[in-house]
Amino acid sequence: MKKFIVLILFFTLFLCLMNLSQGQLKLCTKHMTIPSVCPKDPKEAEFVCLNAFFNKYGATKSPDNCLCKPSIGNQHIYQCDIICDPPPPKQT
Repeated sequence: MKKFIVLILFFTLFLCLMNLSQGQLKLCTKHMTIPSVCPKDPKEAEFVCLNAFFNKYGATKSPDNCLCKPSIGNQHIYQCDIICDPPPPKQT
């Protein structure tokens, strides 16, 4: 499983480098509320968070800077920076 995630990360990095030649990427911070608690190990928490964002948004959104934050009750909040959707084209 970890090899798969590493492969996705390298592929995502490659896509990002390709996109950098087309202009600056804009990152947006996204949140997801998940039932259960954050893993105690920070690296495991980051891995689980990153995996959740890959599952929801896909590798093309390049999730980065993922955090797991405790929330109310038996929930936690995943937070990652992802590539924003481009704005709609201007109509002339």
